[in-house]
Amino acid sequence: MTLTKDRYELNFDAAIDATVLGAEATKDHSDLLLVDFVVEYDDRYLFVEILDSFGPDGFDLPGRFRSDILCDLLARMYRDSMFFHSFGDRQPKHVEYAVLYTIPGVDGILVSVLQDELKRRIPLSHPVWNADSAAECSVMNPEQWRKRYGNDALKEN
Repeated sequence: MTLTKDRYELNFDAAIDATVLGAEATKDHSDLLLVDFVVEYDDRYLFVEILDSFGPDGFDLPGRFRSDILCDLLARMYRDSMFFHSFGDRQPKHVEYAVLYTIPGVDGILVSVLQDELKRRIPLSHPVWNADSAAECSVMNPEQWRKRYGNDALKEN
């Protein structure tokens, strides 16, 4: 299964279903902020958000990357998407949240800080919950994405 956003083509070979969300999913219906895709596998759902500094959104991602604004935005997108997703007719499965970023000049330390802060702000777990909100939360550049999901998992157009 192949999904496209802006200049990226993502291949999810083992997926059994996928939903394109983003702004179009709730356009004119609410102010929910949703991730780009929800990909369903046999054993989990993968929530995918793509941050492309060259995309048509045209806002300053490198500046936002170093601020709390981006972390708050990504956490809200996950929570809103989880809320939106929970009302569908779906089997309960683990959820993973994967953020693909294509921001030149952003190094591993900033990404690590963002990932740790994002896990805290979502939050992934809570003592009164029966299950975790997300089994995993990852922020990856294209090289890390391909390493994790395979060389054919991401193509740039």
